[in-house]
Amino acid sequence: MPLKSFHLPRERSVDHTVDAKPYLLIILLGFSGIALSFLRGVTVYGVALMLAMVFAAVILPSRILIEFSEEYMVVYNRVDRSDCMMVYYEEIVEYRYLHQKKSDELLLQLEDGSSVRVPVFHKRRILSLMERYAPGKLSRKGEKEG
Repeated sequence: MPLKSFHLPRERSVDHTVDAKPYLLIILLGFSGIALSFLRGVTVYGVALMLAMVFAAVILPSRILIEFSEEYMVVYNRVDRSDCMMVYYEEIVEYRYLHQKKSDELLLQLEDGSSVRVPVFHKRRILSLMERYAPGKLSRKGEKEG
């Protein structure tokens, strides 16, 4: 059941967050740009990579997709950032990581028969966090969709 983010408990502790900005890629772009800028003939490519890194780091918004706490996870709506869903780990029957053409998704199947789809980017990190908080509930069927 969706709720507004301002209705979340004030005294809650967040152990991990997953956001939409690919920090590792941004750092790699920066280092690659610096390295290429010192080489003859490819300096322009180095400068272009550094500009792309600055654009990604400064201009692209950083949005929290999921917050993990000890008892539950908070999944934020990608359109209306004030909407979110609090999902207790014991409500999760199974989850799947779906690799699709446009974007990857984490699909949560809940006890009441409903499902929650969350756009995600960091497969290893997501699966690691889900295994930590909802152990043994990974389903491998349907990983490649779309």
